[in-house]
Amino acid sequence: MRDGTEVHAELHREALSQLAAHAGDRRCFVASALWGSADPRTDALRAWRDRWLLKRRWGVAAVGLYYRLSPSLAVMVARAPRLRAVLDIVLSAVARQLALWRE
Repeated sequence: MRDGTEVHAELHREALSQLAAHAGDRRCFVASALWGSADPRTDALRAWRDRWLLKRRWGVAAVGLYYRLSPSLAVMVARAPRLRAVLDIVLSAVARQLALWRE
């Protein structure tokens, strides 16, 4: 039991250090490529990342994966109008719901 508690405590410390590393991060590659970095929809997605995703171990992992993949996706968004249109519709709806959830 003591070993399990120590392992849990170590994992918790790791998650908190990763949370601190990402909190307040202004990156949001895909949303910035779609709408610009100062758009309220981009801010809604950032707030969801900071206030909800980064408080979960799997969310920290998902954000890390996003940071590895999204620069390439942002380039594709800039070059592919159809992809841009689809992502704009989908992410706008998500951002709208997140903004309502925050209130």
